[in-house]
Amino acid sequence: MSNSSPTIKPKPKSKSKTNSPPKPKLKTGPKPIKHDEDLILNLATIGCTYQEIATFLKINPCTLTRRFQDIIQKGHAEMDISLRRKQIEVALSGDTRMLTWLGRTRLKQGEKYLVEHGGEVNHTVKVEFVNFQDGE
Repeated sequence: MSNSSPTIKPKPKSKSKTNSPPKPKLKTGPKPIKHDEDLILNLATIGCTYQEIATFLKINPCTLTRRFQDIIQKGHAEMDISLRRKQIEVALSGDTRMLTWLGRTRLKQGEKYLVEHGGEVNHTVKVEFVNFQDGE
């Protein structure tokens, strides 16, 4: 046997990998259907829920949420603003019920009841407060 080491030949370069652009990845599944964003905004503005909008558009509610959540949230905010504006208009036009309701809910105005009891309680007591307004 000889003491010479074996010679290593370089591998020939493959011709298929020479400076060719990478192949684009193929997308799987159906192409997304384009939906009218103005229609979605209008449906949200009149108070439609995600489920109602998805049913109307015939798409999955998860898909609707993923693709159009920002638009739907904007529509719901516009609806809330419109309702508040109308409530204020009605209240300021003299509707005492609306004034009372807005005062209680928005301004935290309401009747406060203080109930004190001295002594021993041996029975369950149910207390119900009823607030009658004029005309009711």
